[in-house]
Amino acid sequence: MTLKQEYALKAFNIEKMSDYRRNSLAQKLRRDLLRSLIYRPSFKKGHHILFNQIEKILEKKFNNIENIISYNFEKNFDQNILSPFNSDMKNINETKDAKKLVKLFQGLNNPNLSLFIHGSHADSKITNYSDIDVSIFVKIDKQINLKEIRHDISLLNNMTKSIDLESHHSIFINLESDFDCYPEGFMPLEVLIRSAVPRDQSLNIRKIRFGRDITIDTFFRLFESIKNLIKQNNNSISNIKNIISSYFMLLILKDEILTDKYRDKKTIFNNFILNEKYSEHYKTYETCSEIRQKWPLQESNLNLGFSKIFTNQIVNHVDELQKEILDSSNFKNTFEII
Repeated sequence: MTLKQEYALKAFNIEKMSDYRRNSLAQKLRRDLLRSLIYRPSFKKGHHILFNQIEKILEKKFNNIENIISYNFEKNFDQNILSPFNSDMKNINETKDAKKLVKLFQGLNNPNLSLFIHGSHADSKITNYSDIDVSIFVKIDKQINLKEIRHDISLLNNMTKSIDLESHHSIFINLESDFDCYPEGFMPLEVLIRSAVPRDQSLNIRKIRFGRDITIDTFFRLFESIKNLIKQNNNSISNIKNIISSYFMLLILKDEILTDKYRDKKTIFNNFILNEKYSEHYKTYETCSEIRQKWPLQESNLNLGFSKIFTNQIVNHVDELQKEILDSSNFKNTFEII
């Protein structure tokens, strides 16, 4: 059995995982449940499966889904709280499209939602490749109206799709109560504080918890995803964009796992260039970066394609990234904690 298989056996086996891991995984699954309730409201079977999984992991009974969504994990992580974080918003230079999205959000006038537009549309360093990255934090109270929230997020998603038809993801959805015990594997705070936000909106981070296991889970999931995408040998624009985005995300996740620092991607990539400029994998990174910079307009009929040689280079690099993680002291430490 490989070390990765041993990790999966412990990390996802209720009988083997630690109390910390139970709460960490349940909090993550609760976020998945919220996303499913918003984006797939008719998928009752899936909601019920997640509901049951959370109950089993926490060894706790909930009367209904609403009770799980409103459950506060704060007290469960008293021993896992890290140092405070300065959550003051940074000055940014958002794009016109970001300003339009903020204006639409303000018009919705929904007190249960907070909006953060991050990434290239927050600093105006966009290219034809750029997605518009948006996070919504949902505040749950006794008067919560999921139907209204679903409607408002749908309107915002429609605008993001009109800005970028090739986007490979929808709006990221989180719970505001998770700010009481926030794992940066959900979304790095250095990213959120550099967001375009409505006037007078703040980032109310109360406590940050240890959450390296969440980041490792994401790396392994994305690692398998990019391997499957490449196996499909599909040279559609959306597939190529997904492969490149996944590749860069794996670089970011590897850095977070090995350093325990959740930095902005520009800093991470600059460090990669400094450390790997003469390695065999630097050319792969450089080529993907050049593709991003020269990405065609959405209206373009230009055909793109990856050669088998190049996709093999990507596979070789992500294999090496995974090996670095599995060989690291941080991975071994996490294995003990979970």
